[in-house]
Amino acid sequence: MPFFSIVMPVLNRANLLAPTLASLSNQTFGDYEILLADGGSTDGTQDVAMKLNDKVRVVNQPKERPGIGAARSIAFGEARGEYIACLDSDDVMLPWALATYHAAITKHNNPAFMLADAIMFRDIRKLEEAKQDEPVFTYYRNYLAYIRKPRKGWSLASGSIFRTEYAKEIAGLSDKIVYAEDSDMFLRLGDKPGFVRIEKPCTFGYRQHDSNTSINFDRFLKGMNQLIDEESAGLYPGGVGEAKARRNELTSLLRSAARRCINRGRFADGWNLYKKTLGWNAQCNKWPFVVGYPLKMGLAKLKGTKPAPAKSATAAKA
Repeated sequence: MPFFSIVMPVLNRANLLAPTLASLSNQTFGDYEILLADGGSTDGTQDVAMKLNDKVRVVNQPKERPGIGAARSIAFGEARGEYIACLDSDDVMLPWALATYHAAITKHNNPAFMLADAIMFRDIRKLEEAKQDEPVFTYYRNYLAYIRKPRKGWSLASGSIFRTEYAKEIAGLSDKIVYAEDSDMFLRLGDKPGFVRIEKPCTFGYRQHDSNTSINFDRFLKGMNQLIDEESAGLYPGGVGEAKARRNELTSLLRSAARRCINRGRFADGWNLYKKTLGWNAQCNKWPFVVGYPLKMGLAKLKGTKPAPAKSATAAKA
């Protein structure tokens, strides 16, 4: 059995797979399989993938379980490796990525969950400048312990690594989340033993896209409200004792979402997010937002803010 199962959701990605799969062929740690979770591609994605890397194994996503969260969950269930490493189909792993993950796993006695950092790129040539820094790992009792404190670094699906046994436990639970399903997945693993933040080196390149976020904004808002509903219903681990940690993490996402509502003139939606999470922000001492958001919205209304298109890396990838 392979040590790593690399889980990659795809849908009509034939034109972007070459650099992604080449980056996996170039890994210095070669004990892995690639699970291509295909959501119904019609552009020859599967054929292209299998020609580019002979470690590809296709997992077909049924129509009754659409969405990227479901695609990952289905692949989790099929994984044969000891650990799962997630990678989006338009991102790339740097050559030392799997070796770095393996070193962190060995050093910290098989942690449940790890996160690594990215280099953002539009032109893939930027990644030629990437350097393999001396590894720096920070260990926490679990993910909930990690999110209690201010921190730096990205939290993205492509840089997430899980013990397969735990990933299989949560498989299917994120199916209904339509946006920020990676945040939902991370929180569901929050109390599993052992979390490692890979501070250095960066292990993958995150491809940025130009996107008019208004195209996906209703879906984005639905996803934000789904996260609120999951936490309000007590569906994340840790109970009352870890509520502040979870809500500290969630309000970071939700404050950004509320501000984006103002920027797009979606005042009712923004106010709805504000009201739903007012108590959480107060609990986490986010007083500048608690006090400032109504003022900012009032000023925007007076100025007659209109919906404005914006560029976002995450909107295109979600």
